[in-house]
Amino acid sequence: MTEMGISRERGVVTWMEKYAPFGLFTTDTRLIITEWNLWLENHSGRTRQEALGRNLLDLYPDLVTRKMDRYFHEALEGQNALLSHTFHRYLLPMQTDAGGDPAVNMPQSAIISPLILDSRICGTVGYIEDVSERISREKELIAQVDEEKRLVKKLNSSEEALRESEEKYKRVSDNSPAVLYQFMMAPGGEFSFPYVSDVIVDTLGVTPEEVMKDPSKLLGMVHPDDRKMFQESINSSAESLESFPLTFRFMKDGEEIWVEARGMPTPLADGGMLWDGFLLDITGRKRAEEALRESEGKYRGLVEGLDEAIYRMSLPDGKYEYMSPAARKIFGCSAEEFIENPLIIKKLIHPDFAEYFEEKWTDLMEGQVSPAYMYKILDPEENERWIVQSNIGIFDDSGNIIAIEGLIRNITERKKAEEQIKVSLKEKEILLREIHHRVKNNMQVITSLLRLQSDTIKDQQYADMFRESQERIRSMALIHEKLYQSKELGNIDFDGYLRTLINDLFISYGASPDKISIKIKTNDLSLELDYAIPCGLITNELVSNSLKYAFPGDGKGEINIKLRSVAENEMELTVSDNGIGIPEEFDFRTTESLGLDLVKVLTEHQLQGRIELNRTGGTSFSIRFTVRPDKTRI
Repeated sequence: MTEMGISRERGVVTWMEKYAPFGLFTTDTRLIITEWNLWLENHSGRTRQEALGRNLLDLYPDLVTRKMDRYFHEALEGQNALLSHTFHRYLLPMQTDAGGDPAVNMPQSAIISPLILDSRICGTVGYIEDVSERISREKELIAQVDEEKRLVKKLNSSEEALRESEEKYKRVSDNSPAVLYQFMMAPGGEFSFPYVSDVIVDTLGVTPEEVMKDPSKLLGMVHPDDRKMFQESINSSAESLESFPLTFRFMKDGEEIWVEARGMPTPLADGGMLWDGFLLDITGRKRAEEALRESEGKYRGLVEGLDEAIYRMSLPDGKYEYMSPAARKIFGCSAEEFIENPLIIKKLIHPDFAEYFEEKWTDLMEGQVSPAYMYKILDPEENERWIVQSNIGIFDDSGNIIAIEGLIRNITERKKAEEQIKVSLKEKEILLREIHHRVKNNMQVITSLLRLQSDTIKDQQYADMFRESQERIRSMALIHEKLYQSKELGNIDFDGYLRTLINDLFISYGASPDKISIKIKTNDLSLELDYAIPCGLITNELVSNSLKYAFPGDGKGEINIKLRSVAENEMELTVSDNGIGIPEEFDFRTTESLGLDLVKVLTEHQLQGRIELNRTGGTSFSIRFTVRPDKTRI
């Protein structure tokens, strides 16, 4: 269904509720009022808020006194009732637009029908029409007819009096929205129309002259399916001498025209019968009713085609007013079972969720609506199913919750997929930890080989080169060791890593913590592997240089290592000491020192950053670099 179609159908429903020129109310099977339109608010003296949720018979006890309640019970059994003002005067006390006492003011015609949803009677629907003006017109017409009869009888010989009577009658008929007519049935059963008003031209497209000359012009337009009902109503009225109320269809150029007909019979001296009455075009009202039925049918089809169950629960009684057929696929129980026994859902709840669901159910009954919650059930065959339920509250005009509507979805397959993903991720995590462990072991083997080789070297310069290579490899191996031990495989606890690295360097260079102190401040930042390895190697080189050159002899001092976030996705690593410093003429960018050249290459090519040297109060190297989003964590 298109959005435009849905909008149009919803507009029809809104029109029925707010602008319909007749009363419309609905009840459930207990005769609790579930709809009360604006027309009823304006004429009953009761607001929609006062009517909704009340029992119709409690609100209008005289329905029982007048024995009108039987029509509602018959409607719940599938029967329709048409109530005429002639026999019942009114269904519910109303006041006309002119005001007055609602208990006696408005004569009405009414229809009481079953409210059918999913081929099941779920309540009643009532239509009330104010026939005050119609009765006034009937009375005026009858009075005019009686007057004309009296004048005709009294002045039968006077043509002038007859013409005056005809003119008065024509003024009445010309100003009426209904087709006024006289319909005659001869003793032999032949039909004729002694009079038909001009309104028939606009209503049915035939002239009064055509109908009065040939009655079949009009009678032949009666819808084939309604002709039997039409004939039976005429015969019944002739036998009982009572006015007949009748709603039926004419066919005009292939289009159905709905009319409401009234006729008052008068026996004729020759044994025939004459009806004075009117036909009122009610096609617009019928189309509105049909549009409402079509809208309900389309929305019902849309809802019933969903895999999710749609429901509506009234409060505070906690009974399902509606449950869509998808309930069977989700719970293994039919929608009818839920409506008959709302507590059936509690029998399906998995024992692990019994207490949790009971809390949610209690909240719902008290009007505390959770937008969504998840629970597990056991279907009638003891199969586990995961359910997610979404709810919204329905409130009256005073803000009081009167019902809950919601959607229930079976997410069992999604939960199974999530579990499979968790298992798969766990397997990958184990595999990745094993890889880091083996890389660390392989690097340790390389370090051991370098150490064994350096033991055979007599030249101290070359021995130092081997030792520095060992330290570089050890700094990388330490990264993989920390990853292997870390809870998060993607990030390194850089603070813990630095402390272990610096401790190894102190041991390697024989430095004493009593003379050279280390201060490390990383602000609890973690680095991803792509940044941790180059930062570790840079720190290894710079701290090694400080230990070798900053504090000659038994000099004392301090080495500071800081890692901080200086802007969004920008980090700064600073390694400084308060030693003797680097000479002004020394340019670290052009030096042939492998260590500082390595620092420069790692900063500019691997970290894509920049390096700055500050000689104030010792030596301080600051490396700034940009990290990709989510590659650093606190």
